Amino acid sequence: MEDFLNVTSDGNHQFSDGAESKTLSCNIAKRTITVTASAQTIKTGANGTASISTGTGYATLSGQVSGHTLSAVTLTASRTTYGTGTITPSAATIKSGSTDVTSNYSITYTAGTLTINDGTAPSISINAYYSNDAAYSGAWVTTDTIKSVTTFSDSGSGIDATSLAWSYDNSTWTKYS
Repeated sequence: MEDFLNVTSDGNHQFSDGAESKTLSCNIAKRTITVTASAQTIKTGANGTASISTGTGYATLSGQVSGHTLSAVTLTASRTTYGTGTITPSAATIKSGSTDVTSNYSITYTAGTLTINDGTAPSISINAYYSNDAAYSGAWVTTDTIKSVTTFSDSGSGIDATSLAWSYDNSTWTKYS
């Protein structure tokens, strides 16, 4: 930003060229600052999508003049469904008290990490048909929601568990062998 400064002699002094006043130009560089989106880990809702938290509490400002604060920022998620993405900050407003000083800065934006976990509990239906077992006599056995699964095989002499088992904890299925 180019600015001009008018300098006038006090009457007792002159510039080296004999002039008593001059208009000087000076360039004032904008200060470089960084706005960084905070990392967020969230879960999807019942509809399978998620929304990030927004506002200045979810971004940081660095490199600013003392007393200048981040008063507004736009945060945009790269995705709204299960997976990993980014949160991109933009359109920051920097203030000194109530005065907008954003134009004094060159702002660099740094994305934050977004992790969206599946927030819906899995519902698994297991149907087991025991044709050789008198207790079940051809009936279907159903479990609607479970926390662990072990697969079974019928070797002809009864039901034997195989070495494959799954466990559910905090939105994650884990295979055990």
